[in-house]
Amino acid sequence: MTHRAKKMQPSTRNAAARREPLLALLLTACLGLVLVGCERNSDYRSAGEEEAASSTASRTPDPPATWADQRAAAVGGAESILVEEAVTDEQLAELSDAPKLEKIVLEQSRLSPAGVRSLQRFPALEYVKLKGDVGDEHLEALAEMPGLRFLNLPQANFTDAGLQRLSTLPKLELLRGGSPQATDAGMAALVDCPALRFLHLIDTPITDTGLEAVAQIKTLESFYLDGSQATDEGLGKLIKARPDLHLHVDQRHHDRDPRAHSHTH
Repeated sequence: MTHRAKKMQPSTRNAAARREPLLALLLTACLGLVLVGCERNSDYRSAGEEEAASSTASRTPDPPATWADQRAAAVGGAESILVEEAVTDEQLAELSDAPKLEKIVLEQSRLSPAGVRSLQRFPALEYVKLKGDVGDEHLEALAEMPGLRFLNLPQANFTDAGLQRLSTLPKLELLRGGSPQATDAGMAALVDCPALRFLHLIDTPITDTGLEAVAQIKTLESFYLDGSQATDEGLGKLIKARPDLHLHVDQRHHDRDPRAHSHTH
């Protein structure tokens, strides 16, 4: 028996050696699923910012595309355009035919409300990011685009009246925006937004009253709040009322978020 056991030891070691790479692969896959699950929400939270993420992933990023380049690509059938230089109404008017355009990202929007309204001529458009002085009249124009699903309005200047108009969009799933003019009343307006799943507010002075309204958005899955007048007590009440929410406050999970877990963003 002793001799047989000694003969089995190399075989056992070989089997273990064969299992180690497989085990490592399985562990890596499981870890990836956990991280991707949160990163997906992070992408929703930072809707419109995946452009920056993709650029940092490359050590030698390509130079920013010009408006002329992106216009030509859209006319040629591209589904998305990203422009970092300023774009005006007159320039947008040059893009007369882009039937496949689904996504437009303007990092320096100079569009007037009339310019925003002209986006309606792109039938497939569902994702809009406008970085610039976006006010209520711009939101009124956006509210006339029933196909919109993703809307990113950082550094804007809209009020509760503009949010009231956006709440009528039937397919809006993601709203990311920042405006010092929006208040708790704007959050109450969003309760009526029928498809809203992801909400990210940046430097918007809502209070605990606004959080009470957020808790009533039944379709909401993810809420990111960066810079506000909400208190820890109010956030605790939100967590208690909506333990299902994926909640970040000031770039991190809230301490009492039951869905919190460690990650790098």
